[in-house]
Amino acid sequence: MESDRIFQFQDEKGNLVVNIPEKAEAAYGMYTWPCAVVLAQYIWHKRKHLLINKHVLELGAGTALPSVVAAKAGNVASLTLADDTHQPRSIENCRISCAANSIDVCGLKLNFVDRKPCIKVEGLRWGEVNPTFFYGQLKGLLPYPDVILGSDCFFDENIYEKILFTVSHLLEGKMSKIGPHEDKPYFLCTYQVRNANSSIGDLLHLWNLNCAEIDLHSFGGDGHDIASSGMPGNHEIRMLKISLKD
Repeated sequence: MESDRIFQFQDEKGNLVVNIPEKAEAAYGMYTWPCAVVLAQYIWHKRKHLLINKHVLELGAGTALPSVVAAKAGNVASLTLADDTHQPRSIENCRISCAANSIDVCGLKLNFVDRKPCIKVEGLRWGEVNPTFFYGQLKGLLPYPDVILGSDCFFDENIYEKILFTVSHLLEGKMSKIGPHEDKPYFLCTYQVRNANSSIGDLLHLWNLNCAEIDLHSFGGDGHDIASSGMPGNHEIRMLKISLKD
Protein backbone atom coordinates (compact mmCIF):
# COMPACT_ATOMS: atom_id res chain seq x y z
CA MET A 1 0.00 0.00 0.00
CA GLU A 2 1.37 3.40 -1.02
CA SER A 3 0.40 6.86 0.18
CA ASP A 4 1.77 10.41 0.21
CA ARG A 5 2.45 12.28 3.44
CA ILE A 6 2.39 16.08 3.21
CA PHE A 7 4.60 18.26 5.42
CA GLN A 8 3.97 22.01 5.61
CA PHE A 9 6.86 24.01 7.03
CA GLN A 10 6.15 27.67 7.62
CA ASP A 11 7.12 30.75 9.60
CA GLU A 12 6.79 34.51 9.21
CA LYS A 13 9.43 34.51 6.45
CA GLY A 14 8.13 31.76 4.19
CA ASN A 15 6.60 28.35 3.71
CA LEU A 16 7.51 25.04 2.12
CA VAL A 17 5.26 22.10 1.24
CA VAL A 18 7.00 18.72 0.96
CA ASN A 19 5.42 15.58 -0.46
CA ILE A 20 6.89 12.29 0.78
CA PRO A 21 5.70 9.03 -0.84
CA GLU A 22 5.52 6.20 1.71
CA LYS A 23 4.95 2.46 1.57
CA ALA A 24 3.39 0.35 4.30
CA GLU A 25 6.25 -2.16 4.47
CA ALA A 26 8.48 -3.56 7.19
CA ALA A 27 11.63 -1.94 5.77
CA TYR A 28 12.73 1.07 7.81
CA GLY A 29 13.38 3.25 4.77
CA MET A 30 9.88 3.04 3.37
CA TYR A 31 8.15 5.54 5.68
CA THR A 32 8.97 8.68 7.63
CA TRP A 33 9.95 8.35 11.28
CA PRO A 34 9.17 10.99 13.96
CA CYS A 35 12.85 11.95 14.28
CA ALA A 36 12.99 12.97 10.63
CA VAL A 37 10.43 15.76 10.97
CA VAL A 38 12.32 17.21 13.97
CA LEU A 39 15.59 17.29 12.01
CA ALA A 40 13.78 18.74 9.00
CA GLN A 41 12.30 21.45 11.22
CA TYR A 42 15.80 22.35 12.42
CA ILE A 43 17.00 22.69 8.82
CA TRP A 44 13.95 24.80 7.95
CA HIS A 45 14.39 27.06 10.98
CA LYS A 46 18.12 27.56 10.27
CA ARG A 47 17.79 27.65 6.47
CA LYS A 48 19.18 31.18 6.07
CA HIS A 49 22.67 30.21 7.21
CA LEU A 50 23.05 26.57 8.37
CA LEU A 51 23.78 24.84 5.07
CA ILE A 52 24.55 27.69 2.67
CA ASN A 53 27.26 26.58 0.22
CA LYS A 54 27.86 23.46 2.31
CA HIS A 55 28.40 19.91 1.08
CA VAL A 56 25.79 17.85 2.91
CA LEU A 57 25.36 14.09 3.37
CA GLU A 58 22.35 12.35 4.91
CA LEU A 59 22.99 8.88 6.36
CA GLY A 60 20.16 6.33 6.32
CA ALA A 61 18.12 8.78 4.27
CA GLY A 62 15.14 6.51 3.52
CA THR A 63 12.22 8.76 2.57
CA ALA A 64 14.71 11.64 2.85
CA LEU A 65 12.55 14.36 4.42
CA PRO A 66 15.53 16.28 5.91
CA SER A 67 17.37 16.10 2.59
CA VAL A 68 14.37 17.33 0.63
CA VAL A 69 14.05 20.35 2.95
CA ALA A 70 17.80 20.97 2.62
CA ALA A 71 17.59 20.77 -1.17
CA LYS A 72 14.54 23.03 -1.43
CA ALA A 73 15.41 25.63 1.22
CA GLY A 74 18.99 25.21 2.41
CA ASN A 75 21.00 26.69 -0.50
CA VAL A 76 23.46 23.79 -0.30
CA ALA A 77 26.46 23.41 -2.59
CA SER A 78 25.82 19.69 -2.92
CA LEU A 79 23.72 17.03 -1.25
CA THR A 80 24.25 13.27 -1.10
CA LEU A 81 21.43 11.00 0.05
CA ALA A 82 22.89 7.70 1.28
CA ASP A 83 21.24 4.51 2.45
CA ASP A 84 22.23 0.91 3.02
CA THR A 85 24.04 -0.57 0.04
CA HIS A 86 22.26 -3.88 0.75
CA GLN A 87 18.82 -2.24 0.65
CA PRO A 88 18.36 -1.14 -2.98
CA ARG A 89 14.67 -0.35 -2.44
CA SER A 90 15.55 2.16 0.26
CA ILE A 91 18.07 3.76 -2.09
CA GLU A 92 15.42 3.92 -4.79
CA ASN A 93 13.04 5.47 -2.28
CA CYS A 94 15.47 8.39 -1.95
CA ARG A 95 15.16 8.99 -5.68
CA ILE A 96 11.37 8.71 -5.52
CA SER A 97 11.19 11.37 -2.80
CA CYS A 98 13.42 13.67 -4.85
CA ALA A 99 11.26 13.21 -7.95
CA ALA A 100 8.07 13.85 -5.95
CA ASN A 101 9.48 17.26 -4.99
CA SER A 102 10.91 18.22 -8.39
CA ILE A 103 14.51 17.68 -7.29
CA ASP A 104 16.84 16.59 -10.08
CA VAL A 105 19.39 13.90 -9.19
CA CYS A 106 22.84 14.29 -10.78
CA GLY A 107 24.56 11.70 -12.89
CA LEU A 108 28.03 10.25 -12.38
CA LYS A 109 30.00 13.50 -12.38
CA LEU A 110 29.50 16.57 -10.24
CA ASN A 111 27.88 19.36 -12.21
CA PHE A 112 27.26 22.85 -10.90
CA VAL A 113 25.56 24.25 -14.01
CA ASP A 114 23.58 27.45 -13.36
CA ARG A 115 24.71 27.30 -9.72
CA LYS A 116 22.21 24.54 -8.99
CA PRO A 117 23.24 22.18 -6.19
CA CYS A 118 24.33 18.72 -7.22
CA ILE A 119 22.05 16.11 -5.66
CA LYS A 120 23.28 12.51 -5.63
CA VAL A 121 21.92 9.21 -4.29
CA GLU A 122 24.46 6.61 -3.17
CA GLY A 123 24.75 3.37 -1.24
CA LEU A 124 26.69 3.44 2.04
CA ARG A 125 26.61 0.72 4.68
CA TRP A 126 27.38 1.75 8.26
CA GLY A 127 30.46 0.21 9.84
CA GLU A 128 32.14 -0.64 6.55
CA VAL A 129 34.65 1.18 4.38
CA ASN A 130 32.55 1.12 1.24
CA PRO A 131 35.07 1.05 -1.65
CA THR A 132 32.74 2.59 -4.23
CA PHE A 133 31.63 5.46 -1.99
CA PHE A 134 35.06 6.41 -0.69
CA TYR A 135 36.68 5.93 -4.10
CA GLY A 136 34.15 8.47 -5.36
CA GLN A 137 35.35 10.92 -2.72
CA LEU A 138 39.01 10.37 -3.54
CA LYS A 139 38.37 10.88 -7.25
CA GLY A 140 36.24 13.97 -6.75
CA LEU A 141 33.01 12.31 -7.83
CA LEU A 142 31.57 12.80 -4.33
CA PRO A 143 32.43 15.76 -2.09
CA TYR A 144 33.58 15.29 1.47
CA PRO A 145 30.69 16.48 3.67
CA ASP A 146 30.78 19.67 5.71
CA VAL A 147 27.58 18.59 7.45
CA ILE A 148 26.28 15.04 7.97
CA LEU A 149 22.60 14.52 8.75
CA GLY A 150 20.97 11.52 10.38
CA SER A 151 17.51 10.90 11.84
CA ASP A 152 16.87 7.95 14.18
CA CYS A 153 20.14 6.23 13.29
CA PHE A 154 20.57 5.18 16.93
CA PHE A 155 17.55 2.89 17.01
CA ASP A 156 19.45 -0.26 18.04
CA GLU A 157 22.40 -0.54 20.45
CA ASN A 158 23.98 -3.17 18.20
CA ILE A 159 24.65 -0.57 15.49
CA TYR A 160 25.82 2.38 17.62
CA GLU A 161 29.49 1.71 16.96
CA LYS A 162 28.93 1.10 13.26
CA ILE A 163 27.32 4.52 12.92
CA LEU A 164 30.03 6.30 14.88
CA PHE A 165 32.76 4.49 12.94
CA THR A 166 31.25 5.77 9.70
CA VAL A 167 30.72 9.29 11.04
CA SER A 168 34.26 9.48 12.41
CA HIS A 169 35.68 8.23 9.10
CA LEU A 170 33.73 10.83 7.12
CA LEU A 171 34.61 13.70 9.46
CA GLU A 172 38.30 12.79 9.42
CA GLY A 173 38.22 12.66 5.63
CA LYS A 174 36.83 16.19 5.50
CA MET A 175 39.29 17.46 8.13
CA SER A 176 42.17 16.29 5.95
CA LYS A 177 40.92 18.61 3.18
CA ILE A 178 40.00 21.84 4.96
CA GLY A 179 42.08 24.98 5.34
CA PRO A 180 43.04 26.65 8.65
CA HIS A 181 40.11 29.09 8.57
CA GLU A 182 37.36 26.72 7.46
CA ASP A 183 34.67 25.45 9.81
CA LYS A 184 35.02 21.96 11.26
CA PRO A 185 32.61 19.36 9.85
CA TYR A 186 29.95 17.90 12.13
CA PHE A 187 27.11 15.39 12.39
CA LEU A 188 23.58 16.56 13.22
CA CYS A 189 21.32 13.76 14.40
CA THR A 190 17.96 13.28 16.04
CA TYR A 191 17.05 10.12 17.88
CA GLN A 192 14.08 8.67 19.72
CA VAL A 193 14.63 7.70 23.35
CA ARG A 194 13.66 4.04 23.56
CA ASN A 195 15.87 3.00 26.47
CA ALA A 196 16.81 5.56 29.13
CA ASN A 197 19.82 3.43 30.13
CA SER A 198 21.28 3.35 26.64
CA SER A 199 24.27 5.63 25.97
CA ILE A 200 26.84 6.36 23.26
CA GLY A 201 29.23 8.10 25.68
CA ASP A 202 31.96 5.45 25.74
CA LEU A 203 31.80 4.99 21.97
CA LEU A 204 32.15 8.71 21.39
CA HIS A 205 35.39 8.63 23.37
CA LEU A 206 36.58 5.54 21.47
CA TRP A 207 36.10 7.26 18.11
CA ASN A 208 37.53 10.61 19.24
CA LEU A 209 34.20 12.45 19.08
CA ASN A 210 32.57 15.25 21.06
CA CYS A 211 28.83 15.61 21.54
CA ALA A 212 26.53 18.52 22.47
CA GLU A 213 22.76 18.38 22.86
CA ILE A 214 20.61 20.90 20.97
CA ASP A 215 17.53 22.32 22.70
CA LEU A 216 14.46 21.40 20.64
CA HIS A 217 12.53 24.43 21.87
CA SER A 218 15.13 26.74 20.32
CA PHE A 219 13.94 25.89 16.81
CA GLY A 220 10.34 24.79 17.32
CA GLY A 221 11.22 21.11 17.41
CA ASP A 222 9.46 20.36 20.69
CA GLY A 223 5.89 20.39 19.37
CA HIS A 224 3.66 17.35 18.84
CA ASP A 225 2.48 18.34 15.35
CA ILE A 226 5.48 19.71 13.46
CA ALA A 227 4.82 20.77 9.87
CA SER A 228 1.14 19.75 10.26
CA SER A 229 2.27 16.11 10.12
CA GLY A 230 0.95 14.77 13.41
CA MET A 231 4.56 13.96 14.32
CA PRO A 232 6.50 13.41 16.49
CA GLY A 233 3.42 12.99 18.66
CA ASN A 234 4.29 11.90 22.20
CA HIS A 235 7.63 10.31 21.26
CA GLU A 236 10.63 11.65 23.20
CA ILE A 237 13.09 13.01 20.66
CA ARG A 238 16.55 14.45 21.28
CA MET A 239 19.03 16.14 18.98
CA LEU A 240 22.83 16.00 19.04
CA LYS A 241 25.70 17.77 17.32
CA ILE A 242 28.73 15.47 17.07
CA SER A 243 32.19 16.51 15.92
CA LEU A 244 35.80 15.39 16.18
CA LYS A 245 37.71 16.30 19.31
CA ASP A 246 40.33 19.03 18.91
